[in-house]
Amino acid sequence: MNFFKLITNNVLRSKRTYGGYFLSSSFSVFVFFLFAILNFHPQLKSGLGGSSDTVASLATMGMTVSQILIVALSFIFLWYSFGIFSKARKRELSIYVMLGIKPRDLRRLLFGENMVIGIGAILTGVTFGLIFMKAILIIVQKILSLSTGLDFYFPTIGIALTIGIYVILFLLVSFFLTLRIETANLTQLGKSDETPEKTPKANPLFALLAFLCIGLGYGAMVYFVRSIYNSNVFILIACVFFTVIGTFLFFHQVSVYYYLWKKKQQKYWQGKI
Repeated sequence: MNFFKLITNNVLRSKRTYGGYFLSSSFSVFVFFLFAILNFHPQLKSGLGGSSDTVASLATMGMTVSQILIVALSFIFLWYSFGIFSKARKRELSIYVMLGIKPRDLRRLLFGENMVIGIGAILTGVTFGLIFMKAILIIVQKILSLSTGLDFYFPTIGIALTIGIYVILFLLVSFFLTLRIETANLTQLGKSDETPEKTPKANPLFALLAFLCIGLGYGAMVYFVRSIYNSNVFILIACVFFTVIGTFLFFHQVSVYYYLWKKKQQKYWQGKI
């Protein structure tokens, strides 16, 4: 059995483990591809019929920012999901280690599995995007109250952009997560269930940064709304960027402080809170 066949067999045998990861990845590709279809639609790029210049400009900026946001969230999702689903197979990986597989080959195995899943998700998302493309164009036409219908076209640029971006995302996630295996003690993979979870820790600087980013994000939104006629897409991107980072840090850091504070209270141990 060659290495590629081993990778594909592992993916097929682990379909219950990787099923949710595959479907969620396909959906994120599907959503991004739909925005790419709209963003590069010839009629929308030349202006929205029946709409003012301001509405057309805001719609274009909104679609661009939405694509950037989807890519950022997809990267975070893929990073955490692949790590979690890899841990779910830790016993299987420990068997490979006991059989004498080299760390380099184990990294190649996980890298190949994620890329097989990623390519499958990309093809699935793009295919379903093409299938539902006409329906989406009709819905957008109704939502924007366009005087002329949106013609069906073959989104060559949208397909190339979607495939290119998500191939890069899967490559980055696969590379960095499998690279971490090099410093891990692979012989302990099978015993990880017996290892107690560590107490969560938080960094006060990150907690402060969370509030700062949330403030900057909403401040950028207020500025964008007040100067809507002179605003550009970079202000809207900054708003989305700081809000997403701030919200992530808030739940990742501030919630830990809240949890540790609750543990110090007597009612916590009595099960009253």
